[in-house]
Amino acid sequence: MDEDVALLHQPAAFNATLRQQGLGGLVGALQSSDWWRHRQFGLVVSGAGLVAHRACSGCLVSEAPSSSYSVSISTLAEQTGSSFEWEAKAGKQHREVCARSSEAQRSAHDGWWASFWERSHIWVSGEDGTLANLTERYAQTRYLQTIQAGTWVPIKFNGMVFTSQLPPETTSSGPAHRQWGSCNWWQNTRLAYWSMHYAGDFEQMRTIFEYYHQMLPFLQARTMVAFNHSGIYVTETKTLFGAYDPCDYGKAADRRGQAD
Repeated sequence: MDEDVALLHQPAAFNATLRQQGLGGLVGALQSSDWWRHRQFGLVVSGAGLVAHRACSGCLVSEAPSSSYSVSISTLAEQTGSSFEWEAKAGKQHREVCARSSEAQRSAHDGWWASFWERSHIWVSGEDGTLANLTERYAQTRYLQTIQAGTWVPIKFNGMVFTSQLPPETTSSGPAHRQWGSCNWWQNTRLAYWSMHYAGDFEQMRTIFEYYHQMLPFLQARTMVAFNHSGIYVTETKTLFGAYDPCDYGKAADRRGQAD
């Protein structure tokens, strides 16, 4: 019998950030800009000959000894009304993926990457062969940027998805630790996209424009509150929806006096 397991996480911070920055009156009007409330993300895992462990939530165990296993993993991040709704959608998606031919999926995957690598090239060479390292490093960098530029969420400048920090996990170290925090500094974020148009990677470059496009309603509303005119202003450091980094903003607006 084959079974699957699912892992789920739910974040939220939009309304509290607006209230901290004196924009509490916009909470109701900007709910369509809150892409995090009820957003749930996780993954579903299954494999032939693997079953859910009865005493370990989220664990799969083999029904019998085997020298190899084929495991399928699918992920889903979506705003849903409940965890049950997320589980239903994630399960449906996972079953649909598993029903497809693995050979066809592999062929589509290989075809996409073949087209990508044929799009443009930079080859560096020299008499002693050491400059070949530049060709390799360029290809590696382009690959890492591409696999992280598939959505409107920008590439993180401080470590990207992959960090080299090793355990233990503390407030100042570990795999999830990032100096400079969770927000985005444009002067740093732009660097990962700077060379994409030269390489012809317009599909990946488009996502950074989607990042700014989705925050327009918030930026327009905030500009009207701050300056009483239309238009937008964008700060150098910002959250994913365009607000100041709460740490940079500091004391909440309703607790500030003239001295602040």
